[in-house]
This record gives sequence, structure tokens and C-alpha cells, in this order.
Amino acid sequence: MNGAVGVVVNVEAVIRDWSARHASSPYARLDFQRDVVPALKAACDAYLACHGDRECMQLRYDARMSLSVGRRTSPQETARIADECWRELQLTR
Repeated sequence: MNGAVGVVVNVEAVIRDWSARHASSPYARLDFQRDVVPALKAACDAYLACHGDRECMQLRYDARMSLSVGRRTSPQETARIADECWRELQLTR
């Protein structure tokens, strides 16, 4: 599926929620603004563009994250952030 009609994601609310939990999360050692926020924004973008199609979401996410210059977080770590974000988004729809 190439996007879902009527799907809305409040990206700022996702970021606020993750920010509130950041200090006690497995990602606490990461810089929230530099490392986590770009991963969350890319995950939300992929979710909106490819809702329901896991392969499409992963490809879109990987392509966007590959453009992140100076990122010090491993691709595996940002992929875990995306997976967690997608699970939460699916639970709230």
C-alpha cells in the first residue's frame, strides 16, 4: 500500500512523548536532538508514506537515514528506534 488515506501522525506529539521517556529509555546515552529526533521524524515519514507495508517503510526509512550527515548512531540502533516508533503508532491508530 502506498500511503493510507486519512492516516494522521502528530510528529511533534511523538517527539514530546519520546522526550519525556528519554532519560529512562534504552536510548538515554544518545543525544536526543541529534540522534533520536531525526530517527523519529524519518520513521513517522515512512509510516505515513507506506502505512501497512513494512518493506516499503523500511526502504523509505533507510533511504532517508542514509542522508543523515554526521550521524554517530549505528544504523542498527536507529532501526530499533524506528521499529519501536512504528509499533507505538500501530497501537494508537
